[in-house]
Amino acid sequence: MTVTIRRAVAGDAWAVATVHARCWHETYRQLVPDELLPAVTAERRFPPRVRVLSDPTIGSFVACHTEAGDVIGFADCGPLRNSARSVSGEIYALYVLASHHGQGVGLGLFAACVRELLGRGNISLKVSVLAGNQKARRFYQEAGGRYETSIVSRRGETYLEEAVYGWDYAAMAQLGRGNDARR
Repeated sequence: MTVTIRRAVAGDAWAVATVHARCWHETYRQLVPDELLPAVTAERRFPPRVRVLSDPTIGSFVACHTEAGDVIGFADCGPLRNSARSVSGEIYALYVLASHHGQGVGLGLFAACVRELLGRGNISLKVSVLAGNQKARRFYQEAGGRYETSIVSRRGETYLEEAVYGWDYAAMAQLGRGNDARR
């Protein structure tokens, strides 16, 4: 299977919203309270996706089947949230359909975000992941991420524990060089 990683465009909003909702249901069924999942639909993810794709501070990328053009994953990155004057970047979202795990798609999206953040002058990177998502935690650890701390995030009335991983400039530069984001 050939996959291309490219910058997302406005016309990708529905496909990305659909992938986002599918990934939540595939990945988080055992990790979040049951009452959260019914609210995660493509219809509800579409308006925020349109806003993300029109925000110049956010770099958005999609992974597509080269032949069919179907979106199978996406990633968003930008300035570190909750930090007034930081030179750190953050990957806000990185999702790949379960049927494409283990094929390098996630690493390609991750590398695209790293290159974007380096190009914007960021000298470090942070990623937060649900603490119970062991598969994602291994992915970030294998990509050189160092566990830094735990935080609590809120989704509606639900509080979720997240693990924060970090990369310094040297680790980012190595990742940015080591993957051309094409499969």
